[in-house]
Amino acid sequence: MADRFHHTMNSLHPKPKFEIEKPETTPNGLSLSLLDFKVTITEDGRNSFEFYKTSAKKPLFVHHQSAIPKKSKINFIRNEGKRIEDKCSTQTTSIKHQNMFDDILRMNRYPEDSIDQTKHPQRHQRNSPPPNVDWSYLKIPDTSNTKLCFLRNAVYQITCNNCNQHYIGSTTRFNHACVRECVNSENFSEKKHISICQNKDYKGIEIKTIVLENDTVNLRLFDPFYTRKYKPTLNSREECSEFADLLFQ
Repeated sequence: MADRFHHTMNSLHPKPKFEIEKPETTPNGLSLSLLDFKVTITEDGRNSFEFYKTSAKKPLFVHHQSAIPKKSKINFIRNEGKRIEDKCSTQTTSIKHQNMFDDILRMNRYPEDSIDQTKHPQRHQRNSPPPNVDWSYLKIPDTSNTKLCFLRNAVYQITCNNCNQHYIGSTTRFNHACVRECVNSENFSEKKHISICQNKDYKGIEIKTIVLENDTVNLRLFDPFYTRKYKPTLNSREECSEFADLLFQ
């Protein structure tokens, strides 16, 4: 039946030719290789699986002296070992193919200690926090359900929910990108203020857009205008003085 179907497929067109793979008779039963595994069915109907790799003149793998980082090469070896283990249904066949793979590594100049290193599970080291340290946790308000997050070319206001002091600035980027930078960078006054004001009891911040302006020149003029109008206490004195001189000289 299979031979007849194979012949029918090959007779449909003169150029494409299909091949047929038939089970191979082995001492354990009939075996057939598919991709990277081989299935064997015994006479009593039991089946088993093992790793399979097409034979090559020279078994290739990343050489130990290649320029690839050592960590990457170790991961390659671990992944291949895991693949061998997953394809084998018995521990005996798994050990057999693992030993064959180890021989390939030796041919590629891997030292025994490197091969042995890949046999042990990875240990992910976690650095414990230093003792007696007061931590400050900052969060950005959730604006995923509003258009506020994706507004740009805006004069914005950030308000501390603990003391109601606020900061006014302008940006041509998306609001969320600018605010994230303001509350996470030590160089900004907003970060410094919230770290002190809300260190023990975090209450968050509020963000609002004062004005939108696509013209960048006008946007930069609106910034000192609203800074002078609302007198934000979190803006540095240098900012307020510079803006006032720019706009009201």
